Amino acid sequence: AYNLVIHELAHKLDMLNGDANGLPPLHSDMPVQRWANAMQHAFDDLNRQLDRDPEADTPIDPYAAENPAEFFAVTSEYFFSAPDLLHQAYPEVYQQLSLFYRQNPLARLTRLQSEHPDYRHPPA
Repeated sequence: AYNLVIHELAHKLDMLNGDANGLPPLHSDMPVQRWANAMQHAFDDLNRQLDRDPEADTPIDPYAAENPAEFFAVTSEYFFSAPDLLHQAYPEVYQQLSLFYRQNPLARLTRLQSEHPDYRHPPA
């Protein structure tokens, strides 16, 4: 899910209302409290996992635990590059990013996986 372009773009979007802090300017139909709750819960969960075991195999890159701005940037990478992993780990974050970016990459991925053999998961 590493994508430097998406990561840095997310930081630029985050800075549209000042310093990068993980709270970009939201659309008028997006309650700030829902965004804050989803992001804070997931950020705290990731940090708890890393506090218990700094070498933990976390569902998303541990760099996201650095601060809320990095959490937003890293989860934005996952949103576009590995939406299934983000949705599985933090569905509320996926939902907020879907509202923010007005995209549903998980639906596109699911459709591709069902229609094209190249996108299917290898057998376990």
